[in-house]
Amino acid sequence: MLPLELWIHICSFACTGDDGTTGRSLSFVSHTIRTASEDFRLRTIAVRGELQIARFAQYLESIDVKRRKVENLYITTWAPGSRRSSDYGGYASAQSEQALIDLYRPGICDRTPGPEPEDILEDREELLCHAISRILRAVAETVLIAHIKLDAYRDFIFFPVKFERLEELTILGAFECSYKAYIPHLPANPTLRRLKLNYVALYHDTTLLDSIAAWAPNLTHLYFQLSNPYQRGVVEQLQKILCPQKTTDQRPGQFPMSLKMLQLHPGQKSPPGMCGTGYATIALAKRDLYNYCISEPRIVLRNHPPFLYRSTHSAAEEREAMDEWMDRVEGGLGCWDDSDRMKSPFTP
Repeated sequence: MLPLELWIHICSFACTGDDGTTGRSLSFVSHTIRTASEDFRLRTIAVRGELQIARFAQYLESIDVKRRKVENLYITTWAPGSRRSSDYGGYASAQSEQALIDLYRPGICDRTPGPEPEDILEDREELLCHAISRILRAVAETVLIAHIKLDAYRDFIFFPVKFERLEELTILGAFECSYKAYIPHLPANPTLRRLKLNYVALYHDTTLLDSIAAWAPNLTHLYFQLSNPYQRGVVEQLQKILCPQKTTDQRPGQFPMSLKMLQLHPGQKSPPGMCGTGYATIALAKRDLYNYCISEPRIVLRNHPPFLYRSTHSAAEEREAMDEWMDRVEGGLGCWDDSDRMKSPFTP
């Protein structure tokens, strides 16, 4: 039998390169392996579906804080083989609905301002976001990379959690970005360097940029998948990101001057059936956006086809999100690989 110290090193490596299956399985091998893997069992973990989300939040809160050593976290509201909740407007199952309701506790991870407890209990999206907030709160001291994929619409941008070590965050899912009252209550996360969001709408009154400035004041890498890439005002918002006014002290709401890279997915496909004037307007806006992106070296305009908005997401999209997370856990570039950047201006 190998000495315990060697088993500890073996378990440390084994519990990093997968979705948490290895860590959970090691505890059943033997008492020695269970002991050796204790500190690494939750190092890298993937949580899939409403029921797992509720149960994992409950489990984390039931164990000692010293055992919540989650460093790499993936959360998706979709579970293999389950019905897509957004297909029919309800929960994946009655069991998951009850689990989320039972987990809810007012006063824990509440947003300010936020809905009343009785309203949360009647809202699947709110219960899901509450459960995810509870998970994030439980691992806030240790998590380094967190990727979250939601099929639930949220009326806020960032979860109301302060992290001690978080370096990279991806949140995939549609969100509301017009409530200015949230911004003063956002906790600052100075360790966060990389942020990816999709369904991003850049317009004059958006609170997104001010929210990022408050929530991630030292951001260096930003990835946007735009939902309104060819509307007026997008280039103006990009200029606010890349050219914040220089001052001796960063003003409240000023976008971080630490930004080194802004990756832009070309965004949502323009609607079909446009009249001649509408098509010409989109073509001009597209040209302006592309030419601005090409002229700014910190922008990486991805050479990807436009996406089609759908209320549901395919298994292929889930695999893509999962693979991207695993690539980052294993030291790869993930979405931050700029090798497919567009290299020439757009010509209508």
